[in-house]
Amino acid sequence: MYLEFNKTNVLKQEILIPCEIKKLSYRTDLLKLKEVKINGIDKERKKLKKM
Repeated sequence: MYLEFNKTNVLKQEILIPCEIKKLSYRTDLLKLKEVKINGIDKERKKLKKM
């Protein structure tokens, strides 16, 4: 499993991806992370209100 992961990483590095695509995918990942955090906080607030 670990070796397979390393192989794919090496392959991805060999294939040059334009910087813009990398930036865009990075931004969407950050947005997803923010959404997850916000959803988590909302769930915690609801739990506290129920108490």
